[in-house]
Amino acid sequence: MVLMGLCDILGGDWVSCDYLASQAKGFKIIFFDNVGPIKPVVVDGLRADPAITPVKLFRGTEGSFENWIGYFVPQTQGVGDAFGKLLPNSTDETYLDHVYQIKAQHWSTRRITRDYDSPWAIDPNRYTVSEGDMLAIKLLPDAPREMYWACSAPAQSPRTREQPQQFSYVEEIDYIPIFIQFDPDNLPGEVGLMVAGECRGAAVVDSSLIEVNYYPTTAKGNDEIEILFYYGSKGTKKAPSGMVYNPETMLFEAGSLRASQIGEYGYISFYHEPGSSLVPLATELMQNYPNPFNGNTKISWILEKDEPVRIDIYNLRGQKVTTLYDGFGKKGRQSINWDAKDANGRSVASGVYFYRLSTSKESRVQKMMVIKK
Repeated sequence: MVLMGLCDILGGDWVSCDYLASQAKGFKIIFFDNVGPIKPVVVDGLRADPAITPVKLFRGTEGSFENWIGYFVPQTQGVGDAFGKLLPNSTDETYLDHVYQIKAQHWSTRRITRDYDSPWAIDPNRYTVSEGDMLAIKLLPDAPREMYWACSAPAQSPRTREQPQQFSYVEEIDYIPIFIQFDPDNLPGEVGLMVAGECRGAAVVDSSLIEVNYYPTTAKGNDEIEILFYYGSKGTKKAPSGMVYNPETMLFEAGSLRASQIGEYGYISFYHEPGSSLVPLATELMQNYPNPFNGNTKISWILEKDEPVRIDIYNLRGQKVTTLYDGFGKKGRQSINWDAKDANGRSVASGVYFYRLSTSKESRVQKMMVIKK
């Protein structure tokens, strides 16, 4: 560990002082533009032993916190393997099981939803991590407070992404991952993301599913993200109409990506059919959020097919308080808010309540708590 002068800048002045740095932590350093060549950053210190040196983690609220962590194992591994160390006293649970987003400078992958059984958009082992690399990760709700890098996986040769040659863009300090799935029978050589005629990210197409870093800094909020395909000798063409994945409904829908509509990630497919999903759909009643709550809460459910559905609220004595929804439900995920009022518009008292999802073949029940201040 070494003592470094890592500081924040406020109004042009250094406002912090020396900071104790370690290999288990990650740091983001931003340099001024147009002030001459950037000199190498030299760091002196002792090498940490990854077998006994933990990386401290913070979960944050609803997975919003990015942990910037440094990889300090003296061998290159697949990213999934690097996070693949078993948790203490576990025979099958790894640290990767508790991660839902991984971002590096030139690539990113994440789970489709923030759930423990959600699949990864791209297998983390498609990428490698080498000593000195830094990753930004977000965690699932019950993630441990610290982790250890795995050290026993066979060493690999670093896999780097080939840089596109047909599209030029400015790499910013951060990006939004856009996952693009192609028709295997229509693979371009490169793909570019254009907003108002300006390229905001591009990538070489090396498989039928890739991730492109989208840099949205100067994009206008309502502008469509136009996708261009480069076919070598055939030149550059506008991509055909694709299906955009809607994380709210969990379905692919006809439409286009727009800068104002992208959340943590975007996903467009030129292979999926409308109404299909990235995850297996089964009828499910989800836990309301927030819970406990005062004022309003959101109740969500998933249907495996289009069918009639009803959502009822009951008190602790089994008396029906109100019917929130009674109608035709669409395949995928739907949500509705409850304002803690009964069928007559009166606010309910503090306490435990139940909400029930009813379809023609089954019913599901969840518990929630109202807290009046």
